Amino acid sequence: MTLLREYAAHNSEAAFETLVSRRVNFVYSAALRQARDPNLAEEITQAVFIILAQKAGKISDKTFLTGWLFKTTRFAALAQIRAAARRQCHEQEVQMQTELQSAIPSAADETWEQMSPLLDEALAALGEIDRQAVLLRFFENRSMAEVGNQLGIGEDTARKRISRALEKLHRFFRRHGVSSTTAIIAGVISANSVHAAPVGIAAKITVTALKGSAVAGTTLALVKGTLKMMTWAKMKLALGTATAILLAGGAVTVALSDIGGKRTAADANERQARIERHEFKTGLVKYAYPPGSPNPVNVSCFSPNEPMLSAEFSWRTDATHPPVAAMRVVIANELGDEFDPSGNDTAGIEEDGDRQYWATGVPVFPRRGKEVRLRLIGNNNDTFAEFTIPNPAPGPYPVWEAQSLPVSATDNDLEVTLEKFRSLQTVTNEDHTPRTECFFRLRENNRETFDWMPVQFEISDATGNHWTASWSAGDNPFNFNPYNFSVENGLMRSELLGALWPGESAWKLRAEFKRAANFPESELLQISHIRIPAADELAQPHVRYEHNGASVELAAVIGKSAPWERGGQVNPAVINVRKLNPAVKKDCISVLLSGQILSRKRQLTFVGATDDKGRPVKLEMFRRGNDSNVPFSFVFHPLDDASELNLLVAVSECRFVEFLVKPEQVTGEDETSAAQ
Repeated sequence: MTLLREYAAHNSEAAFETLVSRRVNFVYSAALRQARDPNLAEEITQAVFIILAQKAGKISDKTFLTGWLFKTTRFAALAQIRAAARRQCHEQEVQMQTELQSAIPSAADETWEQMSPLLDEALAALGEIDRQAVLLRFFENRSMAEVGNQLGIGEDTARKRISRALEKLHRFFRRHGVSSTTAIIAGVISANSVHAAPVGIAAKITVTALKGSAVAGTTLALVKGTLKMMTWAKMKLALGTATAILLAGGAVTVALSDIGGKRTAADANERQARIERHEFKTGLVKYAYPPGSPNPVNVSCFSPNEPMLSAEFSWRTDATHPPVAAMRVVIANELGDEFDPSGNDTAGIEEDGDRQYWATGVPVFPRRGKEVRLRLIGNNNDTFAEFTIPNPAPGPYPVWEAQSLPVSATDNDLEVTLEKFRSLQTVTNEDHTPRTECFFRLRENNRETFDWMPVQFEISDATGNHWTASWSAGDNPFNFNPYNFSVENGLMRSELLGALWPGESAWKLRAEFKRAANFPESELLQISHIRIPAADELAQPHVRYEHNGASVELAAVIGKSAPWERGGQVNPAVINVRKLNPAVKKDCISVLLSGQILSRKRQLTFVGATDDKGRPVKLEMFRRGNDSNVPFSFVFHPLDDASELNLLVAVSECRFVEFLVKPEQVTGEDETSAAQ
């Protein structure tokens, strides 16, 4: 910033040249990741520094320059990509990919190859402070103390913020099919994020940015397009803030006089949001909407033997109030207890004329109180409307007494100690992830171990709430890890969606663990000579193995391009593959294992695979269903000359432990200190 101020105040070319030489590699690397072409990356880099020179006198002293360069590079890259799309130069795009392949040799680390095209999008999805921390730490190789000093926070707080940012990047990459850990992400970014820009580009940029010499017409067009995008982004931010204020101010509470299943709420606000109907019952609930629709929306209970609260809502749409793309409901009572399951739900939103309709079910809700408050949360985490209904399950209820932490429980040879149990209530626009965290210490045969991992949590309270907790990120296609399992400071950490409310004195937490490493020979199952079917073939061997207390069946092997239907009938095995692997890998085969596995309290883990020539075969994707009737699905990409697969899996007996505990409530700024 000192150099930029020197240039702005005194038109110092030397200061600007020094600034360019320091930051050109950073900008060029970001441009190259996004444009995937060295020539376009160079043009984007020039455009960014031209804009920097033009805006030098207007940039605030408080601006984090690395972050400004990152965002401007992203705007420029987007403008460049859109311009290329408008020109529809297909041959040039193919050539760009070819040049990129020759310009950037394949990285030894395949993770970087997968992450590189997604990295800038992932960084852009972070909050401003998190992004600045990551850029400082891994792009500028600053120490934790330097990061904290730059951001005006302590070193420990900086360390926690970077840890949280890495977790967000981890979840982003996992959603896009990239297997990694936070440690791998940190190491790979540090090693590969900044590449040397072409020789002489810094001097060329300095001349063109300061004197306008020999600037190509495409570069000038790119500068103009980027400036337009930057202006539009600021306008959207201002409009979004104003809209949020209006929506928050427009939230109302609507009291219902009847819970008999009919609409009883008057128009609530400008959206005329209303609750059409709600139910608290066991089994399937059908909501027919729009009115008169012959195809009802089914809301099923999370547990077949326990009632669930469900409701149908509607709201007006018009030119002033566009349709809502995502919606979720937060449940509370009048005592201040609230449950936010987090994550927007887009399923089931239907339009009929000038109204939208949506029905949903909530697995749990605070039952100690006279009222239940249903708060609708719209696209941008804004309160859309709020409704109040009488509590359909008012009690009275007993009170449980919590065990003191740490607390231990044992199953067979595995001792599990729950060291920390925390509910993080933080809800911000930057990071809307209310969650509950569990920290465990494990000992097997009296020795500390990391060979086990949690695979399922069941939570219940004294008021009748009981459910299998949802996880905070989708299951990893490369290694089934539903509860964002990780190791932190010698403890095993998992997190669940939603922060448990403080009104309960204790919660019953039942955790299931499976072995994830160092499998004994008795647990390993070799399934040999699996014939690789023809591309359009669906083979169903139905070969059964009785192993370690489970019955494992090689149910199906599906070719690279097998039809989804056979003889006009939908094949259940293929439907399961499509269900478990929605992002179907191209040119891959799918192997399905079913049988009596989960029902016998066993878990199945992939260990390895080879082809008939003894060559390792990479696992592209692994999915497991949510019940014992849905098979395990393995997706492979074998070499073309392979005719068979040999699959090695582990069939492990699960361990179950139970605790009666009360979570520590963490809100707002307390979250950072409590986490440390």
